[in-house]
Amino acid sequence: MTMECRRARDVVEDYAAGMLPAAEAADFEGHLKGCAACGRELRWVQALKAGVRSGPRPALPPELRGRLMRMAREASAARGRGGLAWLESFRLSWRRSPGRGARYS
Repeated sequence: MTMECRRARDVVEDYAAGMLPAAEAADFEGHLKGCAACGRELRWVQALKAGVRSGPRPALPPELRGRLMRMAREASAARGRGGLAWLESFRLSWRRSPGRGARYS
């Protein structure tokens, strides 16, 4: 079954981030072969992500960073997860995928 443009637009960011399951990625790639508009959308998303990655990453002020880390430790302890493993996994996924959470930003 071929993917429709509406679905392709829904998954283009995940595809660009390498986060689309293999079968769905193959469907998306098949759709791109016959759809110039979705190909342009993919190139736009890729260029946007590259621009965000290459931009400056301002450092958090030390007092804010300390406060956030303290809050994260408290939340982690309250959840019974121990340590900051959940925060580290979130941080790594955020770095791999700039702009996630807000479409095209």
